[in-house]
Amino acid sequence: MSKQQSRRDVLRLGGGLAATVAATGGLIAQGAAGAQAAASGPLTLTVDTLHAGHGVSPTLYGVFFEEINYAGVGGLYAELIRNRAFMESPTTPAWWTVVQDRGGSATASLDAANPLNDTLTRSLRLEAHSVDAEQRIGISNGGYFGIPVVPGRHYQVSFFAKADNGFTGPLSVSLEDATGRRVFASARVRGLTTQWKHFTATLKVPPGGSQSTDNRLVIGIDRKHGMPTQVAPGTSVWLQVVSLFPPTYKDQPNGLRPDMVHQLKELRPKFLRFPGGNYIQGLYDPDDPWGTRFDWKKSIGPISERPGHYNASWFYWSDDGLGLYEYLRLAEDLDATPVIGVFDGFSIDRSKTAGGREIVPEPDLGPYVQDALDLIEYVIGPVNSAWGARRAADGHPAPFTTPLIEIGNEDGARGGAPTYDAYRYPKFYDAIKKAYPQVTTIATTGVTSRPIEIIDEHIYTSPTSLEGQANRYDTYDRNGPKVFVGEYAARHGDSEDISTGPLGYSLGEAAFMTGLERNSDIVIMGSYAPLFSFVGQTQWGFNMIGFDQLASYGGTSYYVQKMFARNVGDKILPVSSEGTGLFCSSSIKTATGDVYTKIVNTSNVTQSIDLVFAGSKATKARVQVLSDPDPAASNTLDNPTRVTPCDLALRGAGGRFRYEVPANSLSVVTIQR
Repeated sequence: MSKQQSRRDVLRLGGGLAATVAATGGLIAQGAAGAQAAASGPLTLTVDTLHAGHGVSPTLYGVFFEEINYAGVGGLYAELIRNRAFMESPTTPAWWTVVQDRGGSATASLDAANPLNDTLTRSLRLEAHSVDAEQRIGISNGGYFGIPVVPGRHYQVSFFAKADNGFTGPLSVSLEDATGRRVFASARVRGLTTQWKHFTATLKVPPGGSQSTDNRLVIGIDRKHGMPTQVAPGTSVWLQVVSLFPPTYKDQPNGLRPDMVHQLKELRPKFLRFPGGNYIQGLYDPDDPWGTRFDWKKSIGPISERPGHYNASWFYWSDDGLGLYEYLRLAEDLDATPVIGVFDGFSIDRSKTAGGREIVPEPDLGPYVQDALDLIEYVIGPVNSAWGARRAADGHPAPFTTPLIEIGNEDGARGGAPTYDAYRYPKFYDAIKKAYPQVTTIATTGVTSRPIEIIDEHIYTSPTSLEGQANRYDTYDRNGPKVFVGEYAARHGDSEDISTGPLGYSLGEAAFMTGLERNSDIVIMGSYAPLFSFVGQTQWGFNMIGFDQLASYGGTSYYVQKMFARNVGDKILPVSSEGTGLFCSSSIKTATGDVYTKIVNTSNVTQSIDLVFAGSKATKARVQVLSDPDPAASNTLDNPTRVTPCDLALRGAGGRFRYEVPANSLSVVTIQR
């Protein structure tokens, strides 16, 4: 059986539990089989608009960003040059290629004897062997799977350079196709000396023509038209921090891709969790056990002072241009509260060979606790504090929004729980509460040694299993810790190469989300994961948003998240049914009287219902529907709007409406009470 066939069979299994009315007033579905049996005639779904229940958490819907699937480098972070600081490999200039045109001859190598500074401890040396009239030598970079070129767009290039043998330039800088036959834009810079100097130029691509991705940036010596007049054999040029940026969101320096930020803004997230996930932990290495964790202190300041690090969790290099400051700035742009994960002394050991050594011993944990305190000071400390002053120097004198701090990531996995309870969580919790009592902490597994304010639960399973867990939180202890469902998604075991998933999987998530919303007195935050995926370069599927060098699109899960987050009130309304076999939640915005009712039909048959809003005289309803006859339907780069919401209008009387709930659908019905 093919992979696609097996997916469809899974999608059509349905799922869920016997129809019941939860204590919070929401409906738990009986599943697809029940829906098909009940589809012979209209059944009744009743929303009580007069007797609102508990409040809806104002932070219920947010987003979680992790550096996975090239979500940041090559994606959200707009830098187009890969390995711009030549730190990815200690032996070779990875992703850079020597250019020798029209008979020119040169070599390129890494040079540890000519560092830019104490952080960037090597540079690229381009040595000219011969570059006669009309010849060109240089070094090229194709970026992340090809540099995108868009007609009419301006690109900002910058780099550090120096030279010997009295060579002062000019250096040619060009944006061209991968063959070098077509040059889209070029510039020349002059004034090289034997000392490092920073150069900038603007590359203006003329309007007209088509956008493309199979392109490169070339920096070198081009003696076309006799410029420069002479270059002595053996002349060397050194380069560092070669950077190329397209227009960024709000034209922010060291900024982000506007289309991808726009995708996030459309979700109206109340919080932004970052930077991981496994990304904050790194992968255990006996020679450097915690060396590949995300070290926030190495991710701030000028990009010329950021060494980058190997993202061992997801197997590619990060230049750390998307660092703590950029994450915080993004949260501010989204009007979202930062939820920051901190390294708590626990790395990943996928090969299971560390034997417990991937956990920082208790006597050695102190510096990492202090690291978390310093991070909080960077975020909200006054400008006369050490790290508050660093934040101000980076461009943000005012404190950012007070963050929530997540202590670690998935510490209940891989044998991490005993030390988490014994000393790691207590040391972080005590230190944070002493220094910053206003900061809320999040635990990643259960502990008894200290209080838990919020606990983070991660749920990856099949769509039918998610449907079955729509009532997961109905019986949670309301006197216990609040719940943050920090990562959840419907997954299939062979989906790693697929950027965004099919509708049937997204509807399993929607069914689960009705339970989050109904129980938002205890579940105060939830975020789908992962967020972004570079199409064709995916380590984990499925994801919410797919992209390539030129465009991004929302998968069906994106539209589920958007419909839930943008259509929610502040109080939960009770819902009752006559065995409709649907998953439902309803809420009211008390200031306006708007009632939002979500209805999920995970079956392959249309369900006819009488939708009754008790206590309402409404005669008109707006309906937004996400559906497709085929549960395997999905959005792609080539067809990004295959499955997107459409708007309908219902007419009724006295708060009563007949509605044909489409097969494989999420509907949001809105009335004015």
